Amino acid sequence: MPDLYSPKKSETVTNGNLSVFWPFVLLALSVCAILTWQLIVGNQVHQHASQLIEQQNKLVEQSRRVQGGLQKFARDLVEVAKTDEDAKAIVTKYGISVANPAPAATPQPSP
Repeated sequence: MPDLYSPKKSETVTNGNLSVFWPFVLLALSVCAILTWQLIVGNQVHQHASQLIEQQNKLVEQSRRVQGGLQKFARDLVEVAKTDEDAKAIVTKYGISVANPAPAATPQPSP
């Protein structure tokens, strides 16, 4: 009586083992491709973020210089408005006021 539960031995079984290998190879290659793509994109994002931070730092520094210049201009205009009628008209028209005069810059002592 033949054994119904044991697999039949034939040449197709040995060829079938090789066919199982290819899907795993393709799966591994696709995972490697995806990971490589993610690394490339992540590196590009990091570079662009660094450039953006650098540009924003430049803009912040420029805006601080402009703000300092405008504050100095407003203080000077308020000072001139004390003696000049035209300057006084501009100050009153636009509601320019200076809360605190600019503190004198004092150098910090070195430790």
